[in-house]
Amino acid sequence: MFKTGSAESSIGRTRLAAKVIVVLGASQGLGASTSRRLAAEGAKLVLAGISVDRGEQLAASIVESGGCAHYCRADLKDADSLSHLMEDAVAKHGRLDGLFNNAADMSLLAADGDAVEIDIETFDRTIASDLRGLFLACRFAIPKMLASGGGSIVQSSSAAAFAGEPTRVAYGCAKAALDALTRHIAARWGKSKIRCNSVAPGMMMTETAVRHADMLPLADILRRTASPRLGEPNDIADAVAFLLSDESTFINGQRLSVDGGLTMSLGAPTPAS
Repeated sequence: MFKTGSAESSIGRTRLAAKVIVVLGASQGLGASTSRRLAAEGAKLVLAGISVDRGEQLAASIVESGGCAHYCRADLKDADSLSHLMEDAVAKHGRLDGLFNNAADMSLLAADGDAVEIDIETFDRTIASDLRGLFLACRFAIPKMLASGGGSIVQSSSAAAFAGEPTRVAYGCAKAALDALTRHIAARWGKSKIRCNSVAPGMMMTETAVRHADMLPLADILRRTASPRLGEPNDIADAVAFLLSDESTFINGQRLSVDGGLTMSLGAPTPAS
């Protein structure tokens, strides 16, 4: 009922031809679908995450489809592995042009309550993975991009960064700080041809969301969305591909909400057409 998104976007475009792009959190969900889009548009991908089996399977499927990808294990909690990830990209391809900072530890959300009830360990672990790890990825990627003549970083933000919620305090703090990091990078290295932007997804009908559709308030979310449908992974892939491409060279330090107008409606149900 709710998986009613637009048709598959065109495949075979070459706006990312020869660009070397690292994708963190690539092995499943929005990371996997976006990786397939980037490869279809010509990017040379270094897929990163902690799930070796899924990461290697995705890389193999991309190669079988005619794309260029390989997998490198990286842990957001391990600075050395993130440094090695960027070194690996340059060692294999000679440069680094893009980074999709998509990883987060979603297993922590269930325990992420309000500021009084949340366990301090849960807060610290969320900040470590969802903020510190992505900060480190940028820290190690930027020098490689500078050596390559510039590049583009896309961060995975969330409405939780700017819309008050009664729960998910740690997640919201991490995403708000990530947006601040995005603006910092744009301001500090924009003159050196490094851009940094973020995308804030709305309700996306990933495989996991479809599988648990009966447990999600999808009808209510759709009523509050200005568009006539819920989001699909291709919507995020389109936005990320655009921001990593040379078509967006004058866009820097921005957050793009890809949510069908959900957050701009201030929570009010939209009228039926």
